[in-house]
Amino acid sequence: MTISDFKKDTSLTSIPENSSNLTNLDLEPVIAYGRLRALFGEPNYETQNFEDAYSYILFVESESSEKIYLEVYEGSSGPAIGGLNNAESLQAAETLKKLIEESEEVADYQYEGYYLDLDSKITMGIKDGVPYYNEEFCEEIPDFQ
Repeated sequence: MTISDFKKDTSLTSIPENSSNLTNLDLEPVIAYGRLRALFGEPNYETQNFEDAYSYILFVESESSEKIYLEVYEGSSGPAIGGLNNAESLQAAETLKKLIEESEEVADYQYEGYYLDLDSKITMGIKDGVPYYNEEFCEEIPDFQ
């Protein structure tokens, strides 16, 4: 499988409820999001809640022509890939993880959100190919929930 085998499904905002985290990306959040934007464009959604910052709903067709859905997202454990807990989904997630981690592509972007557990404001992004990340204490977190 190549990265072009994974397609973004813009009609969905989540995958089935019985899905779970299959693997974490071994990338810093700022780099993971920059690579995802370069590879798949805008996310299916983006929020100001850093523990649910963005989500990409992707699918790949298996050898049996069934679609395998995966969600690539920023969660409480960092950038991760979720899906159904079965062998096909796990294999697709591991393949996607490897492809994202090995990609050299990054897109410029700016993200601003809040990490509620620590009352902090996160500003991160990539400008002219250079990543930046800033976390600062925030006395008043906007009501975005």
